[in-house]
Amino acid sequence: MFRVKSIAQTIRENTTLLPEGLGGWIAQNIGTGNVEVDGFVLKPGETLDFSHLHPTVKWESAIVVICQTNGILRITRLKYTKEG
Repeated sequence: MFRVKSIAQTIRENTTLLPEGLGGWIAQNIGTGNVEVDGFVLKPGETLDFSHLHPTVKWESAIVVICQTNGILRITRLKYTKEG
């Protein structure tokens, strides 16, 4: 069995998120301008969902975020630990 902890951030400017041993993640554009996440352009309200990875899978690449004017990204990343 695994336990999961979520780590949420709101991003308003261009940034690169390092893997940090975390697993799956989900990102949503909560602003009124576009946000680019790993090359995918998210319009306001759109999401990019990699949250359904198996708990033993670790995300190994950086996540590049580019915020256009009024683009705001809400991202939640998951950290799993094995019980016992």
